[in-house]
Amino acid sequence: METSPISSPHKSERYVPAIDGMRAIAILLVLSSHLGAERFVPGGFGVTLFFFISGYLITGLMIREQDETNTISISSFYIRRFLRLGPALMAMILTVSLFFLIINPIPPAQIFAAIFYYTNYYKIIFEPPTTPLDPMWSLAVEEHYYLLFPLAFSAFWGHRRRFLLALIAVTAVVLIWRFTLVLGWHASMNRTYLATDTRIDSILYGAILAVLIKCYPAKVAAYSKLFWSAGIAALLASLIYRNAIFRETLRYSLQGLALIPLFYSVLFARLFLLVRVILESRPMIWIGKVSYSLYLWHFAVLLFADYEIPARGPYWLALNIALDFILVSCSYYLIEQHFQKIRQRFR
Repeated sequence: METSPISSPHKSERYVPAIDGMRAIAILLVLSSHLGAERFVPGGFGVTLFFFISGYLITGLMIREQDETNTISISSFYIRRFLRLGPALMAMILTVSLFFLIINPIPPAQIFAAIFYYTNYYKIIFEPPTTPLDPMWSLAVEEHYYLLFPLAFSAFWGHRRRFLLALIAVTAVVLIWRFTLVLGWHASMNRTYLATDTRIDSILYGAILAVLIKCYPAKVAAYSKLFWSAGIAALLASLIYRNAIFRETLRYSLQGLALIPLFYSVLFARLFLLVRVILESRPMIWIGKVSYSLYLWHFAVLLFADYEIPARGPYWLALNIALDFILVSCSYYLIEQHFQKIRQRFR
């Protein structure tokens, strides 16, 4: 079966529609799991897929900026990241914190943790009760990556092969660290699932793919052609195998390695043309574009629906969907799109 690329990932493409479709898959996995299908839907993998996409896109953007300007503006990068993520996040935190004063007040310490992106470590250390801000743990992991990775890229991209080897080495170190925590210190699942130091490799695998595409485009295409089926098998194995030690150690590494050839093939190989048609359909692209706002709001909506309709059923589900649609549309069109225009000034 022919799997040669039909569109080149090696050109400076500013938008690949199928990536929005991949974002849609990720958020639908998370949303379905939280809405009660966790026994059948791998919501955790949805977050891992988000991480991978972030690593791939951010690294690709920095490579393109370096190619076009021969430099990286760290300050502009941070400003763009804040304008992309910050306004919608702050609006959600303010609205939800005020609204839930009536239902179940959110501890100020947890609000503070969400604002300053350390919800993951706050949850690990204090094990607070469930609140609408719980999903902010993954934003903390990504923000820590955004803070550190551009500095490393700017400093070491001149030695590309060494930079790539360093990324691979970090993923290996993170895996060893997870084994140490689980087998040596009997760390809790929260410790390995939520912490930046144990989950950053899920983002770095996406970064590795972006660097490989830049440095070894022909080899990436050839290896993806050979190993996309192995990627599917490894991904399925990581989702099906339920051993506790495996799930908190090797699972994330196996998923990251599986996504490298599979992600590339889905985006660029002829064999996956039908998959791309689905990913690039209007509903999938729209869901992908609003996925950030949907991730921000969906858990607060779920807790409110639980408060209003304690017995989960069709009415409970309808309330979730209706409120998600209203709040997400407001967040995306009134906040995200407005600040997107301002972001353009810093490109």
